[in-house]
Amino acid sequence: FTHKDAPGVLKSIHGERIGWGLRGGMVDFNELVPVDARFANGLLGDKMHNFWVWWYAKAYHDLYAELADGDYLCYMRGACAGSQKWNCTWTGDQMNSFDGLKQQIAGGLSLSASGFSVWGTDMGGLSGKPSDEVYIRAFQFCAFLPLMRTGGSATKLPWDYGEQVREVFRHFYWLRENLLDTIYSGAIHSHRTGEPMTQAMALAFPECREAAGNEEQYLFCGSLLFASVFQEGAVTKEMYFPEGVWYSLFDDTVVEESGWRIVPAPLAYSPAYVRGGAVLPVTLGDSLELGSPMQKVRRRGLLLTPPKAERRSVMYLAGDKAIEAGSAPAGEKEFVVELTEDGSFEAAVILGEAKEVVVDGRSLPRREDPAASGAEGFTVRGRRTYVWLREPGIRTLRVRE
Repeated sequence: FTHKDAPGVLKSIHGERIGWGLRGGMVDFNELVPVDARFANGLLGDKMHNFWVWWYAKAYHDLYAELADGDYLCYMRGACAGSQKWNCTWTGDQMNSFDGLKQQIAGGLSLSASGFSVWGTDMGGLSGKPSDEVYIRAFQFCAFLPLMRTGGSATKLPWDYGEQVREVFRHFYWLRENLLDTIYSGAIHSHRTGEPMTQAMALAFPECREAAGNEEQYLFCGSLLFASVFQEGAVTKEMYFPEGVWYSLFDDTVVEESGWRIVPAPLAYSPAYVRGGAVLPVTLGDSLELGSPMQKVRRRGLLLTPPKAERRSVMYLAGDKAIEAGSAPAGEKEFVVELTEDGSFEAAVILGEAKEVVVDGRSLPRREDPAASGAEGFTVRGRRTYVWLREPGIRTLRVRE
């Protein structure tokens, strides 16, 4: 890949396939460099072992930049300083076990702290078919990674496993679809700032010294605190919560005190909590509920949590268009969310029970099911509030709990 003819050779191998629609794939085996190999740039393998990855990744980047106008995704198993500029990374060939899952998250968080933001894993491990429980915990983990992908030598298709796998997979498949706008926005933010999309506790919360060595949880896209479950048969998880208020993504749990806490972790979900004052772009189906199917209707919406103090954030939607969001308390059990411009949002999910919702100065009626009826308004199910507008456009949203 250091040879002047390398671009032409790659084009002759892949050019026709790219013309058919190929848009990337696995860039593998890029750490296999013989020590005594001599490269076209004059260096031997002992000097090029790591640096060769940079040339390898750049060659594929340049190929797809030219022939696919940059609209592609390649992911590689090796890495060296600077190669993250050219391609994504995956954390290599772990075992199809809970130990393998531990290796994936430890390796990925180390990779992120080294400047490699966009990464993923072989879901459930490389070799052999994982147990139903390992597979469930693996795709729950992978749903909160920059890249969610399968891989390995055995089937990872959910219908080749038990009924519970299919049921849980269905929910997390749609949850991943719900969160894609947040993940896209997180990728743009990472590109602009250098902050990784997955941040180990020591990186995200350097003041929390007692959680600094925790390799089982991390902050995803700035607002989602996720903890992997590594123990067979586990139904709870010991998790560290930094200062602030944290709202469970899967039940009505609200954590308001920092420190270690035992939280629910049934096989149906691994713990994930949303930071208080979060304003996250999401895509929602007819029911507006997270994890529900969206085959027929997709609505651009917001995922909101009540703020304890003023918080500001930036959302990136189409291209790198930035919308600033401010969230702040506005009195006793009341808060307001303000956007700098219209993001064509037509729905919202609030992790809290609202008594009144005001959008751009107009008070919305409380209805049984506004989205289904076609009449705008809000409804409360459990301790969550669902808001639907007839015409998209939210600039200011005020909620009284």
